[in-house]
Amino acid sequence: MRVAVCGCKYPEYELECPHFKGIQEALSKMNIDYIFVDSMYDSSFADKVIEFKPDIVLYAYSDIVYNPWARNKIKNNTDAKIIFWFGDYRDERTRGTIKTDLSKTIDKMFVSNKGQKKYYKYYYNLEAEYLPLACYEIKERHTDPKYKESLVFIGQISDVNWRSKRAKIVSDILKRTNGKQINSTDDKKRANIYRKMPEIYGTADVSLDISHFWDVPGYTSNRSWIIPMCSGFCLTKKYPDYDEFFKDKVHKVYFETSEEAEKLVKYYQEHPKEREEIREAGHQEALKNHTYVNRFKTMFNKI
Repeated sequence: MRVAVCGCKYPEYELECPHFKGIQEALSKMNIDYIFVDSMYDSSFADKVIEFKPDIVLYAYSDIVYNPWARNKIKNNTDAKIIFWFGDYRDERTRGTIKTDLSKTIDKMFVSNKGQKKYYKYYYNLEAEYLPLACYEIKERHTDPKYKESLVFIGQISDVNWRSKRAKIVSDILKRTNGKQINSTDDKKRANIYRKMPEIYGTADVSLDISHFWDVPGYTSNRSWIIPMCSGFCLTKKYPDYDEFFKDKVHKVYFETSEEAEKLVKYYQEHPKEREEIREAGHQEALKNHTYVNRFKTMFNKI
């Protein structure tokens, strides 16, 4: 099998992106011949895909929606099965989606939440199946004393438009727990944060996982997979079907309000044995069921 992955290589942090890193790691582990091309900044990426003669083309970056020329060229010049795996969330609360018919250039669509199947059928004329994200494999726990925190949140806190709801609760939890936000808008520093996630999550007492929206079935931030894989103790905001993959107080711990999050952080600081047992159980569950190898096996069985 030959797979052409269309993603992004620039800025520098994209090369460390857990999604792209996990995809490439899994294809290598599965002994699949693949290429990774930059569909965002490389104007010749479609030619590279065609020249590779793939059996499968995987669009792993959402901007392919806005490039009909490349989609048509690849569709008309390969015999490949063309897949679009959309790992983000779009609706009227975010920047939205442009209505465009993808059914003539894409054969199968996978989305990372259960709540938008009808949405994408309407906007893209494609039947979408649920396939959550995952994380590249990290088999051992890594620690670094400089990342010892009561609670850590890696990511942006922005009160602009639709991001404000998450920003409010994250800021409140950080204040209540004396937690620390780790983020940077500098490309090189952001890339380094990605590289250091195993140490950051593996060292912090508690790692906060919260999406921009928590009313969508099956929708999580990628932290929901990355934190357990990094041996982090994961404190996750509840959402519909929240315990489908990781059980509460077994693999991670869930909360509803910032007040509840504060109490849970305090409890697990005072009960380190329970905290470490959950940390390890979450890590083992991630290794067993939530790698990109797991996801590709599911994907390939469906196509």
